[in-house]
Amino acid sequence: MEVLWTLLAVLAWGAAAVLVLAVLVCVTPLRLELSLDRDARWHGAAALRPFGRMGPRLPLSIGDAGKQKSPDKQKPRKKAKRHGRQRRTLQIRPMPILRGALRLIEDVFGQIRVERAFCDVRFGFEDPATTGQAYGYLTPLIYGSDVASKVDFRFEPVFDRSVFEGHFALDISLVPARLIMPALRFAWTVLGRQDR
Repeated sequence: MEVLWTLLAVLAWGAAAVLVLAVLVCVTPLRLELSLDRDARWHGAAALRPFGRMGPRLPLSIGDAGKQKSPDKQKPRKKAKRHGRQRRTLQIRPMPILRGALRLIEDVFGQIRVERAFCDVRFGFEDPATTGQAYGYLTPLIYGSDVASKVDFRFEPVFDRSVFEGHFALDISLVPARLIMPALRFAWTVLGRQDR
C-alpha cells in the first residue's frame, strides 16, 4: 500500500511539473530566429527559443525543396448508408469567416514583436551606371525612412562585376498566451454565428 501511495505522489508531482512548465511556455516570450544567406545559392536556417533569449535554441528544419515525394495512392472510400434520420447540416457563410480571419491575422500580427531585423547586401550589375542608379534609389530607404530605424540596412554597391550576395536575419517574439483571445474571438465569429 505504501508503494502505491509513493507511486501516486510521484505521478502527481510529475503532472504538476508538466503543468507548471506548460504555463511557463505559454506566458513567456516565444522567440523565432530566421536567417537567410545568399552567396552562390540560397541557404536558410530557423530556430525556436521557448523562453525568449534565455531558453534553449531548438533548430527547425526548413526542408529540402529538391526532393519530391511520390504521390500516395488512396483507396476510394465507400459511401456510408444513411439510416432514417438525416443529420442537421451546418450552413457555412463565407463572409463572416473571411472577416474573422482578417481580424485574426491583424490581432496575431499585433502581438508579434520584432526583436532584430538585419539586411546586409552586396549587389552589382554589368553596367556600373545601373548599379549607381539602383544604389541611388535605395539611399532614401536606408537613410531617410521610418523603416531604417527598425531595420539595420547595409547595402554595398559593387561596380566592377555583376553580383548579388547577402545576409538577412529576422528575430521575432510573441507570448503564446496573448493569442488565446484572438483565437476565441475567431472561433466565436465562425462557429457562434453560423447557427443563427
